[in-house]
Amino acid sequence: MQHPSPVFLPLALLAACNSGFETQQGQMLVSDADVVGIEGGGPFLAQTQLCPSFTSIADDFPEGGGDITACFTDSLTGPVVDDGQCLTFTEPGAVEWTFTPTSCQAQDLGWVAVEDHVTLDVVAAADVEAYTPMIYEDYAERAQEEGGLVGEIPGDWRHVEGEPWRIVAGETYALNARLRTRETGEEVAWSGGSYTPGWQAGALPNVAVRAPGVVEVTPWLGTRAGLTLFAGGASFPLAEVLSVPVSAAASLEIVHFYLPAREAPSFTIPYAARAVVRDGDGNLLFGAPVVWESGPIDVTTTTDAYGTAQEYAFLYDACRDPSTVSGPQATTITATLGDLRAELDLTWTPPLTEPDPEWEPSPSCTAETVVVENEQAAPIPPAHARAAAGCSSTGTAPTGAAVLVLAALLARRRRS
Repeated sequence: MQHPSPVFLPLALLAACNSGFETQQGQMLVSDADVVGIEGGGPFLAQTQLCPSFTSIADDFPEGGGDITACFTDSLTGPVVDDGQCLTFTEPGAVEWTFTPTSCQAQDLGWVAVEDHVTLDVVAAADVEAYTPMIYEDYAERAQEEGGLVGEIPGDWRHVEGEPWRIVAGETYALNARLRTRETGEEVAWSGGSYTPGWQAGALPNVAVRAPGVVEVTPWLGTRAGLTLFAGGASFPLAEVLSVPVSAAASLEIVHFYLPAREAPSFTIPYAARAVVRDGDGNLLFGAPVVWESGPIDVTTTTDAYGTAQEYAFLYDACRDPSTVSGPQATTITATLGDLRAELDLTWTPPLTEPDPEWEPSPSCTAETVVVENEQAAPIPPAHARAAAGCSSTGTAPTGAAVLVLAALLARRRRS
């Protein structure tokens, strides 16, 4: 098949996007941002289309080596149709994808390509089921296990599979749609897809595709509906949505994580927080219109990238030039929902960084929160000892970038 131009991005970033798998010899990363669950190389749902991009991940691939795909000719066998740009997996079975070395610019510079291979399994829709994982919670728990995050995880902060998603009426919440094999629970890759709500009670919720594998749901008061995913010519029951009034919220708790510096674990930076909202019976509520604030240092940023709900806050000291800040730091983050309020004091010691002449404060920073003078000799005292000058979290920051930082850290740990 013809290969599109390579994407020269660090492997960690691509892995963080959950958009690729490696060839057997570790020479190339094969990616397609439109395929959900592609990491690991499948299995793939029958009728899934893969339009691959290739990235060199060979440690010895020379700078200036050009397009790595020019160093191979490829061949395919099995239940697959190749139209020159994309592959379509037609039916269950095994697709064998072989890459045979040929002369190229990188080889002229001394790089030696070796024959490479990928086996891609294809599964039938009848052997697959849909589910709705909590992606950020997955990252947090995995990162904590691998030493990539520091924080305390409550035992009941996840949606319980099989229970309805209790979403605040009139608010938009993003569900992650995934497929897995019924027998082993292995994640199944798929592309395309549409979503249809099925009426059970009340008005049908609004449903919109936000990104591959992400569906936004806005239920109305009294809504109870089933959500179905259509992919690969088949339908998969995905989730049940139950609307609840915001007045049902009875408790509010902040769960927070620090991101340790890999080179110096004694240094940490605030990373992310979630306002865990429960009703009077202890059921989790999602999509609550939580308002975040912080002070005296402004560190809270919320975002709607990838459909992130307001109960999440990604923490970033965006108002102070990082090269001017050192020593112990302290601030307080606050989550408010109606009459409910939760506070959490944060203390951390950031790693030293080199000055960046292109650094600029976030547009959301106020005059009181922008710090550009050197503070290395004057560590910031505890939050309660300073007048709070924090500002409301109306600015945006890339959620994807926050996840990239974490996943890049995890990828480095796994490969080191």
